[in-house]
Amino acid sequence: MEEEKEKKTKKANSSSVKKTTTKKATSKKKEITEEEKPKKTTKKTTTSKTSTAKKTSATKKDTPKTKTAEKEKKTTTRKKKETVVADTKETKLETTPKEEIKEEPIKEETPKEKIKVDSPKPKAVELPKLNEEAIKKSQEKDLIITRELNINLEEYTYNHNGLVKKVQEMLTEENEENAARELDDPLKGEELFMDIFEDNKNIYRRLRKKLKDSKKENQNKNAEAIQEKKERLALKQQKKAEKINRQLTEKASKEEAKQSKESLQTTVEEPQQDSQFPKRVDKYKDVVKRKQQIIEEEKEKRNQFFEKQEQKRSEDKIMRKNSRKSKKKKSILLIFVLLIILILGIYFISLLLNDKVNIPTINDDKTHNMETDSQAEKEKQLLADYNDCLSKPLGNETNSEELDQQISALTKYISDNYKASVMYENLDYGYTYEYNKEPSYYAASTVKMVDAIYLYTKAAAGEIDLDDTVTYESRHYVAPSKGLEKYQPGANISLRTLIKYDIEVSDNTAHRMIIDYIGKDKLRSYGRSLGSKTYLDGSDNFGNITAPDAMIYVKTLYEFFNTNSDLSNELKEHFFVAEQNDIELPDLGIKAAHKYGEYGSVYHDIGIVYDTHPYAVVILTKEGSSGNFEDKVKDINKHIYELHQAFNSNHEKACHLKVYGS
Repeated sequence: MEEEKEKKTKKANSSSVKKTTTKKATSKKKEITEEEKPKKTTKKTTTSKTSTAKKTSATKKDTPKTKTAEKEKKTTTRKKKETVVADTKETKLETTPKEEIKEEPIKEETPKEKIKVDSPKPKAVELPKLNEEAIKKSQEKDLIITRELNINLEEYTYNHNGLVKKVQEMLTEENEENAARELDDPLKGEELFMDIFEDNKNIYRRLRKKLKDSKKENQNKNAEAIQEKKERLALKQQKKAEKINRQLTEKASKEEAKQSKESLQTTVEEPQQDSQFPKRVDKYKDVVKRKQQIIEEEKEKRNQFFEKQEQKRSEDKIMRKNSRKSKKKKSILLIFVLLIILILGIYFISLLLNDKVNIPTINDDKTHNMETDSQAEKEKQLLADYNDCLSKPLGNETNSEELDQQISALTKYISDNYKASVMYENLDYGYTYEYNKEPSYYAASTVKMVDAIYLYTKAAAGEIDLDDTVTYESRHYVAPSKGLEKYQPGANISLRTLIKYDIEVSDNTAHRMIIDYIGKDKLRSYGRSLGSKTYLDGSDNFGNITAPDAMIYVKTLYEFFNTNSDLSNELKEHFFVAEQNDIELPDLGIKAAHKYGEYGSVYHDIGIVYDTHPYAVVILTKEGSSGNFEDKVKDINKHIYELHQAFNSNHEKACHLKVYGS
């Protein structure tokens, strides 16, 4: 603390000295200006006298004495002005010690010009190569010096104590009056400094900016100083070279006859070299090499560390993916096993309750080893009748009370939660479910199912070749068109590719091209022949749809799939791969061949769910404007699947009652 107080007092004294020096300089300038004023008046008087003398003697010429007197006066006035200027410069130098005086190099005459005047042209002499090497070595010395200066500057600027000192200096410069008053008491000076530092935050920010500017100025000044040193060294080297050349030329002119070229080369003194210079250069090179090696080693370590982290991350990702896949597989297997166990359990429980099938048991006495042949034949006949009953459709006539209660609960759930029309039909057993089937909806892309049925049935009959092409025109384009975006107008596209994009991606442009190929009236009559009442009934290429019409399209598609031909399998694959499949059950591993339709507030999904006993489902909704319309369709289909399982179990019970009587 005492050392900092002493430094503050010294700085305040230096600032007061600066003020006094500036005041003295200003007073000197005033005195000089006052001395110059009467001299100017004397000039005027002299000029007036000379003008009168000229008038009196206009014809006479000026004498040489008057001319010399005027010249002496001019020289005296010039000398006085130069002294005044010199005094002002000295004062400025005293007040501003930080500014450096740049020495201008003295221009000397080239040695060639002197040779022309003083002596005749000498013969050409070969200069030694040692001068150039000495110049290069001196330049390398300068580079080393500049590097050391830069290192020292960086250490100084990044030193915290130096920065604090500069802040204190700037604060004392801005608050010189307050600091000058409190110089006697150093404790008050510290309190004043802390008050200024805490209260005036804006001043602190400005000081930080000034520190940054001062750093930049110091760097610029150091750079200028280095350049000046380089220039001075270059001038010195040039002067040395010029001296050597002069000596050589003089000696060559005087001793042409006496000495030969060998004696001239020996007389030239080689410049002394610094023996320690190459050692310093080698040390500097070794230090640079070591630093580069350390930096490269650190880079290699970092790269190795990052590579290891990336490898770990990739391995973790792969492990996670594998674990997820294994978990999914395990869950699917567990669900499948549980379903089988449940079905078998229900079956055996029903048999035990009815007491129609005698399960063979092994007692300790082994009384019942085999049944008679007549009983075995009866059981075989009963099983055959039971299987025959399971294979035939029975319909909703055999519904139990539990099944009717489940149907009523489903209708209430759909009516309370959704704006929809739903139809279900078990394609093996003939069970059906209907809810709100009468309303008509905008069909959207569901009508594209009829495009595929028409073309593939005609191709199977040999009436159409699916490799026939249709020319794509600009008028055919209807957005969205995901599949045909890569084609340009004028391209010939086959019917097979048009149906692929029509079903898989729901391409509207492909739908329009198919209608142009077949003809709208012909397609409308085909849909009406299937039993539909609303197919293409509107002015556009989509029209309206009802739940019974949609069920007709789905059942005709299922009939075509059951032909098991190459064309039917090809078309089935298109419907399996079609996007936005909301009626499939991936958790249970159940696929669905479907076609969705979406436009505005309308969202539909119709198709075939391929369970052990497949069923056709139609879900037409006005939930398109809601954000989660896909989840709503999935929820409705899950409840229908539960009803489907109940229908299957009810069918088994009905057949059991029919065959076994209980």
